[in-house]
Amino acid sequence: MQSTNEADAAIAAGALAVGLVGAMPNGPGPISDHAIKDIAAHVHRLHSNKIWTVLLTSHTDGDAIADHVEYTQVNTVQIVDALCPAPIKFCAVRIRACA
Repeated sequence: MQSTNEADAAIAAGALAVGLVGAMPNGPGPISDHAIKDIAAHVHRLHSNKIWTVLLTSHTDGDAIADHVEYTQVNTVQIVDALCPAPIKFCAVRIRACA
């Protein structure tokens, strides 16, 4: 999704999730974290948590992932790169604490 209008159109067509692509090392589709936050807030305002707002993040560090989720206020995260195993538990605990 690139805008609230695209999110609205997808949801009206039956989508149960909207993908919001954060900064990536390459490839098409990323939008700014500010735009992700705005779109997620718009979707949550209209649909509560019935629609998944999915942040696609290339961060691999637990703190960075948690910071990204916390700032954008999405309710789902997809990590698109390999993680170091150690920060996963910390990231999960910290994200639950932010909810």
